[in-house]
Amino acid sequence: MQNNDRLILIKYEATEYQSHWTKQESPQKLQHSTIQYTLNLTISETSEKFQYSIKLAIEYENNPSKYFIKNNSEERYKFASSLKEATKKDFNQIVIDKILKFWCNEISIGYRETIYKI
Repeated sequence: MQNNDRLILIKYEATEYQSHWTKQESPQKLQHSTIQYTLNLTISETSEKFQYSIKLAIEYENNPSKYFIKNNSEERYKFASSLKEATKKDFNQIVIDKILKFWCNEISIGYRETIYKI
């Protein structure tokens, strides 16, 4: 095999590899992609189980706490209300913050399902 033939072969293999493993998505499609994350809570006193899921857009995956901060306090309120309704208990903001902080940390690590006991 001559150097020219070898160069063409390597170039061909690289092109084949690239077309198999890298698929470019349009920026619009990526922007609207969402991934579901689920929090499974267990209440220690009663062994009640509570499940809450959210769908995060790509921009929140690396910093999921932005999803629940003041400018999106509606999501924080939905979470707290759902927890109160499901458990018939009124949790204070410190407990809600602790749960969300733990969950956000798990999401930023890459876990799509989180188990937490309170």
